[in-house]
Amino acid sequence: MKTKFLLLNLFITVITFAQNWSYIGNSSVTGNTVATQAYGSAETVFKSDGTPISVSLGGNPSAILPKIYNGTSWLSLGTFTTSGYIGNFDLEIYNDEPYVAYYASGLKVKKYNGSSWVDVGLSLPGYASSTNYDFAIDNAGVPYVACFDRKIFKFDGTAWILVFTLPQTASGGITYSYPFTGDNTLTFNTNNDLVYNVTSNKSLSPIYKQIVKKYDGVTESILGDTIIYNTGFTSYGSKIYSNSLSETFAFFHKATTNNVVVKKYNGSNWITFGDTTNFRKNLAQSTLAFTSPNSFIISGSGLARTIYSCNGQNSGFQMIDTLNVSGLMNFAQITNLGVNPINNDIYATFNSFPTSIQDYSVMKHNAIVTGINNFQSKSNAVSVFPNPAQQWISINGITSNELKELKITSIDGKIIHQENITTSSINISHLVSGIYFIEVKINSNEIIRDKFIKE
Repeated sequence: MKTKFLLLNLFITVITFAQNWSYIGNSSVTGNTVATQAYGSAETVFKSDGTPISVSLGGNPSAILPKIYNGTSWLSLGTFTTSGYIGNFDLEIYNDEPYVAYYASGLKVKKYNGSSWVDVGLSLPGYASSTNYDFAIDNAGVPYVACFDRKIFKFDGTAWILVFTLPQTASGGITYSYPFTGDNTLTFNTNNDLVYNVTSNKSLSPIYKQIVKKYDGVTESILGDTIIYNTGFTSYGSKIYSNSLSETFAFFHKATTNNVVVKKYNGSNWITFGDTTNFRKNLAQSTLAFTSPNSFIISGSGLARTIYSCNGQNSGFQMIDTLNVSGLMNFAQITNLGVNPINNDIYATFNSFPTSIQDYSVMKHNAIVTGINNFQSKSNAVSVFPNPAQQWISINGITSNELKELKITSIDGKIIHQENITTSSINISHLVSGIYFIEVKINSNEIIRDKFIKE
């Protein structure tokens, strides 16, 4: 799941969080009011106003159970059932519209249009197994599906069309295996190129390769220098994420030594952000969420309930807190982490057994800091609105007398517009439709960056 917002960023140099977990709604989201049971993973995303939307799988008959939180309790967002067993699902959100991709006798995608769930094209039968695929939405709002048979499709507004097929064998006779084995194996960079991870199942003196590649619509190439790790069990592989500026991060797990390394691609090579070598955490099934473009949180896998943070390049991982789930019959695992775009609260979604049925829960951590050296950047509360826009955009969260310089660049890095400014309202009617980056310098010389879409 790759939801992007310009998040409130709390910079922390000493982190000692008070235990401050609370349930979002009831301790069981579906509860006994739902005839079916909640199986497998659950995910939570946020609308731009901070409203959580959560989705889980149902039991018999097979069903997708979407929920929306109204500030007090979880309300149904329309259940849709399928014929046959649902193997897996993936939840994404774009412009406050949630999408769900799921496998049930073929791969299907639905979108909630404000009143009901509608099909996004026809199903793609035979192109994915029940669990091995990834669903993502690019920077312009186009849905993509990447399948285990190495095929990548996009929805052109009418039908799913084949975009690219990954070669099975690369140079040197290396055979790729385990493509698109789940969420966070496909994303998009600042140029809106496809970015994905591949694994070599051929031992190379004597290590396995984990490689991040991109496809720009014409050519497939390795993204930066080759990343090589001895994975031991190759399906662990790597996960890739994009921050709010569409910059690429890679999350590698070394199965043989049980440690995790997170790196960021800087345009030419990979820079280490966090490394768990010193405390050997098994985060093979972990999930990651950004608190700012260069800071993120990460969870432990399996029965581990601990959440860690990384606050910049080479800062390593620091423990935030352990999920307080006392009173539950059982705890399975954290399936999803998220950060509310309005107040920066950390949300953890996890499988649980609060009653005799299998269900899931959502809890939030208010991130109350009891340490020292806390400060909040001016860019914390700044955003571009509306987004997408046609004629004008406004820079919210800053006064006109604080503004100094403005620069707008296209997705390929060309400077489209540059001027000194004294107003927070900017005319974009002269821009052609597309994705743009905006950079604003204020009187304190702090630079604020965001992304917007011109319709």
